[in-house]
This record gives sequence, structure tokens and C-alpha cells, in this order.
Amino acid sequence: MNGFTSPKNVGFSPESGEKKAKITLTAKSTRFFFCGALIFASINACAPYLFSEEAPATFSLKACLEYGLSKHPNLQQADGALKSAEAKIGQIRSGMGTKVNLQSSFNRQRQERRRVLTTSRISLSSDDLIDSSSNSLTVKKLLMDSGKTNERVKSGQLSLKAARYDKLWQEVLVASDIKAAYFKALQAKALIAVQEDALSRYQVHLDKVRSFVEIGVRPPYDITKAEVDVANSQVALIKAESDFRVALSVLAKTTGIDREIAVESTIKNEKPGFPIIDKETLLSETLQRFDLSAASCRAISTEHQIGEARKGLSPTLSGGAGYDWSGSVTPMDRSWNMNLSISVPFLDGRLTKFQIRDAEGIFQSNQAKVQQLKLAAKSDLEVAISGVIDSFKRLDATEILLRQTSETLKLAEGRYDAGVGSPIEITDARTSYSGAQGSFITAFYDSLISLTKLDAARGKLPEEINFEF
Repeated sequence: MNGFTSPKNVGFSPESGEKKAKITLTAKSTRFFFCGALIFASINACAPYLFSEEAPATFSLKACLEYGLSKHPNLQQADGALKSAEAKIGQIRSGMGTKVNLQSSFNRQRQERRRVLTTSRISLSSDDLIDSSSNSLTVKKLLMDSGKTNERVKSGQLSLKAARYDKLWQEVLVASDIKAAYFKALQAKALIAVQEDALSRYQVHLDKVRSFVEIGVRPPYDITKAEVDVANSQVALIKAESDFRVALSVLAKTTGIDREIAVESTIKNEKPGFPIIDKETLLSETLQRFDLSAASCRAISTEHQIGEARKGLSPTLSGGAGYDWSGSVTPMDRSWNMNLSISVPFLDGRLTKFQIRDAEGIFQSNQAKVQQLKLAAKSDLEVAISGVIDSFKRLDATEILLRQTSETLKLAEGRYDAGVGSPIEITDARTSYSGAQGSFITAFYDSLISLTKLDAARGKLPEEINFEF
């Protein structure tokens, strides 16, 4: 009646409802299919970027040194300090420079008509606007300050020289740390090869024991013992691989690289020659290190600060000139002036006295730092020389030990193959040989690291780089 059809009047059949349901399901299935295909295509396209791992870049020792000396944060910090020291000298010299100042101002004043009528009986037809301007040009210059600026400039120049020495010393430290970390990484990599060789030997021995047991030459216990040896060797290999990853992480941090790296073995497996140790010559080189030179420059710089403080009550002479033009109508009022002033302080509340004491205290502290650094440098040299002697002695001893354990292993293997040796004997021989290999490799790279530390104690950069001061 009102346009609304009740459910009873609606014609509905099970067949038509089934067709509509099929059509609806078909449409939904089509939409799901296209959405799934689109998602799959997107994931397939982005997969190389989302799940791929960038291969670590391979660095040689020279590449690590060049990268570290160009981008290491410590060197960036030292370079910033050097630039700051250079800028401070310019700031000091600007005190004796000529200063020119131009100043201009404009003023507009308005008087309302009512206020004018109340204050005066003169009739005005509109509001009054009064414009005025004022301009001035001044020139000032400090002519003489009794040598205070000269003392500050000399102090700043010595501070700049100290900053340069600091940067050079940081380069020595960074290069030494990088070289030592690189040798540590190579050492860990070589120890992996030792453990892999040991594991391979144990596996070959296990196969040999199994064949002996099958033919009844050896008891089954030998298989169990050989399997235990293989398992222990696998554990040792896992430990060596973990140590190698840690060494690579330390190398990347020391070099200043923020990603995973790999090392390129460019070191000849030749026994390094024992250096000629002349303690007097080495001590003379050590006492010329950059950190000692920087400390000496700072101590001398403080002497100039004392000289500046002592001139606190000295007179200063300055001069200046000015030109002014101002007014509300043209032509404007014009004036000029010139002045020459001298300032002679008599009393400053004992400020100069305490400034001198402060500078003298800093000078004494800087001198003590120089002496402390000399003692530390001598100690570093003694420790480095001891490290070189110790590492080379261990290298000679482990070389003999490696040769002896190799012969012992050959005898143990021959006895076992002949049926007169025990599995414990061959296990001990293999363990001793692997340990001797590890000790020799450790001593070999320790000798290279000790030579690196000796160069650092002398304040020398590694010979692998060509660096110009």
C-alpha cells in the first residue's frame, strides 16, 4: 500500500538463490585471486632487496690503513681541533684590526589634531607627521696594547703547532692499532686452517679405524675413541671460527668501518728477521714522538700566557674617527670628530696578580705533563722491546716443537698402522701436533704485532703506507 513489499509477496525460488550465491562466490574468488597474485608479485620483486645479505668487502692491510687514516673518528676529531686552533689565531689578530661601523635610524612621529588643538590655539586642518633620520659612520682601531696581542698570537701559534702534533700522533696510534688488529684477524684465520686440518686428519683416522675393526684387526673401542676425537676437533673448529668473527669485528671497529669486512692474506709466511735493537738510538727516536712535541709546545705556550698576564696593568692606546648626519629637514645637521685615547690602569682589584698565578700554575702543570709523558714513553719502549724479544724466542721454540711433534705423529701413525700402537697414543700425538701448529702460528703473528708496537712506541708510521706529513 505504501510502496513496501512484504517478504511474503517476494517471489523466491531455491534455484535462483543458488545461482546468485554461485555468482557472488565467483566474484569474491576472482578478487581474492587478483589480490593474492598482486601481493605475491610485490614480494617476489622486493625479495632481493629485503632478504639479500651484502657480501663483506675484502680489505688488504694497506686498504685498511688508508681507509682508517682518512675516515677514522679520532682523526676527524683531531682535524677539528686543528681547524679551531687556526681560527683562534685569526680571532686574536682581529683585536688589532680596524673596526668600521655604519649605523642608521629612521623615526616618524605623528601628532593627532585634537591634542594639537588642546595644547595650542592654532587651528590645523590635518594631523602632523614629522620624519627624522640619524646616521653615523665610526672608525676605531687599537694602536698599541703594550704587547698583549703579540703574546696571545705567539701562544696561539704554539697551540696550533701542538694541535698539528696531536693529529700526527693520532695517525700513528690509529695506524698501529689497525695493523695490530689486522694481524690478529689473520692469526685467527690461520688457526681455523689448523683446526680444519686437524679435523680432516681425525676423520681420515676414523675411516681407517673402521676398516681395521671390520677385518678384526682392532677392537670396537678404537672406533669410539676416534669418534670422540672427531667431535672434540669439531668443537675446537667452532671455537676458532667464533674467534675469527670477533677479530673481524674488532678490526672493523678499529678501522672505523661500520659494516662487515673480510681480510685478504697478503702476509708472506716467512719467519721475520729479528731487528737490531740499539736502546740508545731507539730512546732518542722515542723522545721525539709527536705527543711529547705537542706537550712541549703547550708548556711554552703557557709561558707567553704568563707574559700576557704580567702586562695586565700596561697602558693601551686607541684612536677613532666619526661622521654624523641627522635631522628632520634637509639639509641635515652634519658633524665629524676624531679622537685619540690612552688608558692606563692603576688598580684592578688584584686581578692581574691572580691571573699571573693562574698562568704560572698551568705552566707548572704542563711541565709536569711533559715529564710524565717522557717516563711513559720510556716505559712503552721497554715494554715493546721486551715484547719483541719474547715473541721471537717463542717463535724459535715453537718452530722446534712443531718439528718434533710432526715426527712424533708420524711414528705414532706408523705404530698404529702396524698394530702395535694404541688409540690413546695417536690421539696424544695428533693433539700435540695441532697444539704445536697453533702455538707456532700464534708466535708468528705475535712477532709481527710486537714489531708494530715497537714502531708505535718510537712514533713511527707503518711501512705499508706512503704518508706525507
